[in-house]
Amino acid sequence: MNRLSLFTLAACMAASFISCVPVVFENPVPSGSRVMEQFPNELQGLYFNYKNEDTLTISADSYVNMEDACFLGEDCELRIYRDFWVLNQRSKIENQPGYLAILGKLEKPGRTLEVFVFDGAAEKLPLFKELLEVKEFYNEDSTLNRIVINPTNEQFMQLIDREAFVLYGTYERIKP
Repeated sequence: MNRLSLFTLAACMAASFISCVPVVFENPVPSGSRVMEQFPNELQGLYFNYKNEDTLTISADSYVNMEDACFLGEDCELRIYRDFWVLNQRSKIENQPGYLAILGKLEKPGRTLEVFVFDGAAEKLPLFKELLEVKEFYNEDSTLNRIVINPTNEQFMQLIDREAFVLYGTYERIKP
């Protein structure tokens, strides 16, 4: 079974926006929220997604899913917003700066974690344009390079409420 890491999936979903053009956040989201120096104790542990046979390990300073990892303070940062933790990772795509974001929500504290990825599918374009400014960047040959959005906190919550983030998987904590 070919499985994708969460950030790889987030990049793929963001790239599905318009002919494989990624949608990235201009800055880490949500803006103005406190940057956490480590993952809270209640998030740390080993998780398993039984449907996708996928593991997720969260330590004090890292998030590891499949072969993909990010380390707080190096290539990603963690923010808490309402009931969600938001993990922002700098885009690793050459000449396409910005941030990818995934959401997590503890459904059963200490046991179940839901993980959501940003859906940059083409059918979401009207929603994005309705809610916020959409910036398009082009290559020298006039092909679209990337789309950048920079939501306010209110717009970010509207993106969540209007399902711009889709459920990637539900993980059961198997080891603290």
